[in-house]
Amino acid sequence: MRWIEIAITCPAETEEAVNYALLQVGCGGTQIEEVEEGVRLIRGFLPLNDALTPRLDALQQHLQRFPEFGLPPLCQPIALHPIDEADWEEAWKLHFKPMRIGNRLVITPPWEAFDATPDEIVILLEPGMAFGTGSHPTTRLCLQALETYLQPGMRVADIGTGSGILAIAAGKLGAAQVFATDIDSLPRQIAAENVARNGLETVITIHPVPQFYEVAHHCHLVVANIVANTIIEIAPDVARICAPEALFITSGIVEEHENLVGEALEAAGFTVFDTRHEEVWVCLVARYTARPSDEATLQRIAKILPPLAEL
Repeated sequence: MRWIEIAITCPAETEEAVNYALLQVGCGGTQIEEVEEGVRLIRGFLPLNDALTPRLDALQQHLQRFPEFGLPPLCQPIALHPIDEADWEEAWKLHFKPMRIGNRLVITPPWEAFDATPDEIVILLEPGMAFGTGSHPTTRLCLQALETYLQPGMRVADIGTGSGILAIAAGKLGAAQVFATDIDSLPRQIAAENVARNGLETVITIHPVPQFYEVAHHCHLVVANIVANTIIEIAPDVARICAPEALFITSGIVEEHENLVGEALEAAGFTVFDTRHEEVWVCLVARYTARPSDEATLQRIAKILPPLAEL
């Protein structure tokens, strides 16, 4: 498969805004490099297909609006470079090293030797072009929350599974059953390979989105590391697959959208009781209370942060 590398050179103060914009248009992950003091080079990757042009147009429009929000403009125009998946994967391997996250979790690629202690939980991961190695703050926040709240025997759902890292962590932490989904077929394929790599095929099943909502029900915990717009959009759907008192762990939220997402979760029948921060990123942990959905509030918030398909 052919991909397009999107290279954006920006002032350091816009790093998180650029990173968020790339995630919003569908980049599975980003690479951030300090070019010089105060300047960042941020790379994202999109598949070379019919959806590329509208995605790039949406990204360009978003970045051009930075001055409206008091942010400085980019240092250079966006640069685009075709890249083969094999070349990307070889370059990625140079930077992906074992990482300890939380108290017990260790994320390591299969090509790195790692001697785990008896109480460490090792996740073997080869992300390919999918998001989720543990290096991004939102992934770390979700992993730490899973380690805190997941109890053995739980039924778990993972929405926007990417590399499968959160689903695999749930399985390793003792979930009895994990249902995972992603809107794109490539992450689903990569996640399935990582599930097999960790020997969890009998615990974790990966589904296209429509099938996922048919099979995932009465879940005790749902995790979704996506973006604020999509969290707001799917909050009522998440409520429908929750068991009473289920937990919803969600991230991919920048600080400026924390209150809106929290309000949307409350309107969908959840109560937020734990908020975690790393850099400008937020992870919310909420409990499903089975309150009736407040459709008027959800519609109002959706107008402020509309679904990505409408951007």
